[in-house]
Amino acid sequence: MISPFLGKRLRSRNYKTNRNYNKKKGCLHGKGCLHALGEGSLPPFHNSRKCGTLAKIFIGALNIFSVLALVIFLKKCSDRERNQLRLESYCFRSGKIKRAHRFLFLTDVHEKEFGEKNEELLRRIRALRPDFILLGGDLVVCHKRRSERDRVRKSVRLLRALGREFPVYLALGNHEERLFEKAGWRGRYFRAEYPRREHAKSRENAARLERGIGAVRLLDKETVLPKGELSDLSLSGVSLPMEYYRPLPFRKKEPLSPAELRRAAGFPEDGAKGRYHIFLLHTPLYDEEAVRSGADLVLSGHLHGGMIRLPLIGGVMTPQYRLFVKKVSGLFPLRGGNLVISRGIGTHTVNIRLNNPPELSLITLLPEREEERGNGETAL
Repeated sequence: MISPFLGKRLRSRNYKTNRNYNKKKGCLHGKGCLHALGEGSLPPFHNSRKCGTLAKIFIGALNIFSVLALVIFLKKCSDRERNQLRLESYCFRSGKIKRAHRFLFLTDVHEKEFGEKNEELLRRIRALRPDFILLGGDLVVCHKRRSERDRVRKSVRLLRALGREFPVYLALGNHEERLFEKAGWRGRYFRAEYPRREHAKSRENAARLERGIGAVRLLDKETVLPKGELSDLSLSGVSLPMEYYRPLPFRKKEPLSPAELRRAAGFPEDGAKGRYHIFLLHTPLYDEEAVRSGADLVLSGHLHGGMIRLPLIGGVMTPQYRLFVKKVSGLFPLRGGNLVISRGIGTHTVNIRLNNPPELSLITLLPEREEERGNGETAL
């Protein structure tokens, strides 16, 4: 039994150290606390504020650990998926096609290698035995600033290896376009938005890339009309200035009419009449304009499949910062033609791929069946 005098002193001391204690009503901590046992009871022997602080620290540490574990898990999944090359096959029929053709479409390599010096990629390509190869641009990595981080050597080696074995046609992407603009190369003008110190290094990389391009046929604002077995085809490559690749989270895309696109592709007015027209257009944002300009098949990349693909939603983000875009990869029938968007092979800057493996596109062109004549082009 504690004397009233001693109990009063203990309660007074506890009141000074614990502001939550109420002498008249007991403790506000709840029914289970010793504070609520009565006026003459002992003060609590636990510090509820300290217990609450420790619980918060524990929960916060647990949340941080869970987030870090999830990030590490997703990073490992992404690293594994980035090295799993997947073949996607497409087949189209048209009355313009006189004989069967089979070709490969590669885009957005970004200095990515599969095996030592890309031997695994070359082995896969040789096994498919394509009639020719189309490259959709962005083989290299070129930054707006810090040219010391630009990379072209692996792309040059790949161009030379492919050019020795196959007919190869190359269109430029925004990374090649930026490199040539920084270098003032191939008729491009050095833009004021680039730091002057980038000029010399960019010229060195541009010259190196130019030597690699010499092993293939470059379609730089040009349309070619192949002869021989490919005489029923026409191939166009469009190089768009960098303003057509600006970020689009809060702005509309730059306008580009079908007539302007025809001029940008160097498309002849009547020289390609009756030929099946394949249009290499790095960005798919102008797919409908390309079809209205005369393209039967538009081949694009640039979007990297949205980096992370969510079921029923699509890609999370494109290089131009458009969020949750469904039209990031695959086949899309258009009025008068078809669009194929490749997920690409490589990555840059944000090196993430989830549910979005690298893509090697195998495209087959076949003559139209007799029963299909008059119904236009079909995709299988």
